[in-house]
Amino acid sequence: MRGDCALILAYDEDAGQAMLEALPVGPAGGASLIPADGIELIFDNADGWLSRVVIDAGQSSASEIGQPALAFIAQVFGPKVSAVIRLAAAKPGKQLPVAAQPEVMAALSRLSRLDVARLVSPVAESPLWAVETALLAARAGLAARLGKEARHAADALAAADQLAPSLLTVVSVQLADAIQSSDPELARRLRDHLSALRAGGSARSRAGRARALPMPDVSSSATQHSSGLEGVQWWLDPRLIPPATFQHALWPGAEMSVLAQPSGLIVEASLAPAADREALQACRARLVDPVRRRIIGVSAFHEVGGSRVRADIPEHRPPAGTWVEIVDDERRPVLSPQLRRTHRAMRWADAALAAKRQSFGLADTEWARVEALAWRRCADDWSAVGDLDRAHLAAIHETSAYPGVPVPPPPSRWASTVAHRSPLVEEPFLAERAA
Repeated sequence: MRGDCALILAYDEDAGQAMLEALPVGPAGGASLIPADGIELIFDNADGWLSRVVIDAGQSSASEIGQPALAFIAQVFGPKVSAVIRLAAAKPGKQLPVAAQPEVMAALSRLSRLDVARLVSPVAESPLWAVETALLAARAGLAARLGKEARHAADALAAADQLAPSLLTVVSVQLADAIQSSDPELARRLRDHLSALRAGGSARSRAGRARALPMPDVSSSATQHSSGLEGVQWWLDPRLIPPATFQHALWPGAEMSVLAQPSGLIVEASLAPAADREALQACRARLVDPVRRRIIGVSAFHEVGGSRVRADIPEHRPPAGTWVEIVDDERRPVLSPQLRRTHRAMRWADAALAAKRQSFGLADTEWARVEALAWRRCADDWSAVGDLDRAHLAAIHETSAYPGVPVPPPPSRWASTVAHRSPLVEEPFLAERAA
């Protein structure tokens, strides 16, 4: 939530949930955050606005909402909102004017979107994700997550050998200050480690240098349907694979390759640093027919050198309309065309948002072009599933990045309202600034 807004009270008796609802999420989907037991916040991943608050309640009434959830609501939204939540079953549809603390909501929003960005980042292994998570948790007053992430961040910083010394100093001091009152011993350990690095002038502290994410090769997906594979599509869906196993890229079209050979289809991808080989053994490359929801061909992976892995699907002439995918279990049900395009639309939005963060404070036409192209592909996928509202909103983002693209009128009042929100402009996440 960026500023005051009105939330609508709702109650789902079947799910046993009370809800505060604003506008639905847009073309980038939602970013979820669980700040306390029994409560979930969902922010719009593209513009940072709060979309929904979901609170676990009793099956018969909302009077069974847990104390941690009520305490969080009272802290962030005020005691009046907390009191009204208890009446959700009796007063669905009630409008609640909300004026939450801007600094806290900004931290919660960025933290939720950091979790999304980290999952598909090409630098997901960076220790700076944990550092920024801890700093945001401190700003948002999330003591439990601060403690967990601070310990993780401190251990990661102690082992970091690719950070510029100036950046290492700044983030270590910030982290130590953030945890001084809650964990003075860990704060002392951080400062002692930093002092030792300064005193020793170690090669480790001099090794790295801050840099932005590299410019992606946007041509990789433009040639996807060549080499006798017209009508066949593929992409690496993060929802279908084990986390931290395959290497993601800023540009989704560069994450896996498929080639047609006389022996069948060759599927290649890169492994993430420190990938779990046991998880890889269960992964399969599949050729599927989404319309009929059936598997046409399947193959395990084997390593081919470096970080590359390969699977050979014995299918000589894949039919048009089929997809190549990587899954964590060959028995996983085949997704429908609508669901896989919906997933991919939001993945293209992830790429567009990452490119936008890279151009923060810069008049960088190349990053703006990457952002616009990613929003165009996002809009294409939303159009393909018949979601004209989100396709329109993706096109609005595209023309914002690269003016001159014609955009038709909004299909609905909701799309018009979301389109007129002030755009979110924010700096890259720490890990993206020092990849």
